[in-house]
Order: sequence, then structure tokens, then C-alpha cells
Amino acid sequence: MLFLQRAPGYLKSTAQFYYFFVTHESKQCKGHPKYPKAEFSLAQGLYAFIAQSILRIYHYMVTVTDHGRTVMSEQKMYQVSTLQALMLGYNNSVITVSELLKHGDTGLGTFEGVDGEMIVVDGICYRATEDGSVVLAEGDKGVPFSTVCSLEGFRTFDIGAFTCAEELKAELTNLIEEHFGINSMHMVRIDGEFSLIDARSEYGYRSMHISLKDVLSKTQKAFKFENIRGTLVCVYFPDYMDGINASGWHIHFISEDRKCGGHVFEISMIRGKVIMDRINSIELKLPDEPVFDTYSLKEASGNEIKQVEQGKS
Repeated sequence: MLFLQRAPGYLKSTAQFYYFFVTHESKQCKGHPKYPKAEFSLAQGLYAFIAQSILRIYHYMVTVTDHGRTVMSEQKMYQVSTLQALMLGYNNSVITVSELLKHGDTGLGTFEGVDGEMIVVDGICYRATEDGSVVLAEGDKGVPFSTVCSLEGFRTFDIGAFTCAEELKAELTNLIEEHFGINSMHMVRIDGEFSLIDARSEYGYRSMHISLKDVLSKTQKAFKFENIRGTLVCVYFPDYMDGINASGWHIHFISEDRKCGGHVFEISMIRGKVIMDRINSIELKLPDEPVFDTYSLKEASGNEIKQVEQGKS
């Protein structure tokens, strides 16, 4: 069973090894674009055949087409705690940043005491501070809430201009409905150019049983970035998973130079390149400490969650 779960990775690694041997070591594979007249030995031809066969099996295992609809192999979303818990004031550390990064290279969240906005890109965790500047998050910094995955890039495409965040969210929703299915989770990365990013972050505020809405009313700072290149990290959860995370789209931004970013309220976009993954499995890491069981995790309303997401009172 363990081998079957890891088989795609084994196949891909093995194929890459054979390709390295053929194209970099021997350089004798007949028909190679760099060596069209080169001769090849029986052994080298066999290596090339094995590599090609393994890659075909690998791609079959990770991508299956069913009547034009692309279905991906199992990929996991890793989530720390729940949005309901964060909304109701549970912002203690559940795991550290170093532990979080073992489970994904792309995602978002916050830090212990709601001390800034988290952006995870390229396997690096960044913290947007209350003035919009970005710093590297320390490995031992606590994480009370986060969602990450290993972004595979199963679907990539270019998109054009959008004048507001709602337009972008609507387009992304149309795309996942058309190509993947609206009832799955999705992780999206958009590298692009923006005429405006309206965002927020906050400074840390240690509290117990004080709602996120009330904490942010004291600590939140809003700011705007204009004519900037950078990356949007977008997480989508379907409506039926509301409470585990926010239903719909949750978006964070980090600039190309990794110097500024935050939680996104509004966007004016010029163009972008989208990397989109459908996620069909989730691992939920709940807090271990007894105080977690003192929270009634059904009390935060959808209205309150929208207010926090959109920055409106």
C-alpha cells in the first residue's frame, strides 16, 4: 500500500535518472535534437526506452482524462486548526513554521497572536507585518492557523486584466467549475502585474476568547501597493467546508522582490500566469492543549467571517 501511494514519485525519479544518463552522460542517443547523427548502443537505446515508458506510466497515474474532464491523482491540503477556532479567538501556536513547511510549499495563514499575515511561496514562509513590509518567518515561530500544499502545477494558463477582486474570483470559480469541479479544494498561484493591491496586515495581540474581529479592530492596518509585480496565493474551499476554512476564495499577496505583501481586499490586475491544482484530500492538525476544548466552534457567523475577510465592519 505504501509503495502504491508513493509510486508516482518513484517512477518520476527513476525516469529522470535514466534521462540524465542518456542525455548528459552518454549523449549518444540517436535522434536526440542536439546529436541528430549520433550513433547509439543497444544498452543506451534500452535506457531511453525504459525512461520513456516510465514517464508515460507516471503521467497516466497523475493525470486521467474522463470525457474531457481532467482528474488528478490524490493530492493533500494540510491545514492547521480551523477558521472557526481562529475567529473565536484561539490564536495559540499549534505547530511551528519549520513543521508547517514539511507539509507544503505554497499557502497562507497567520502566526501566533495573529502577528501578521502568512504567505508561503516556493517553500519559504514570509510574514507581512502591520505596515505591509515582509520579513522571513523564523522557523520556531508559532502557527495557529494555516493552509498549505505542495503545488504541482497540473494546470497552467495566462489571464488578462481584471478591474476588481470579485471579477478575478468569479473567473477562477468558472475555471474550476469547468475543468475540475466546484466541490473540491483548490490552491492557485498567480504571478502577475498589478496596477493596485489593496491589502492589510496586523501586529500581534495575545488574547484568549477574544474574537478575531475584535482583535483586528485594534491591530489591523490597511495599505495599498500600486504598479507592482508579485504573486497572489489563492485558496478555495467549497461551501460545505465553511468553518473549516472560509468558503470561496481567500487571497494573500507578496511582491516579486519579497519586500511587501498582506491579506488582499481589492485588486486591479493587468495580466498574470496561473498555476492551479485541485486538492482532493485534507489533513487537519488540531490543537493538542485542553483549552482548545473550551471553545464552541459553531458560534462564528458567516457574516462575521465575511467582515474579517473583506475588512468591512
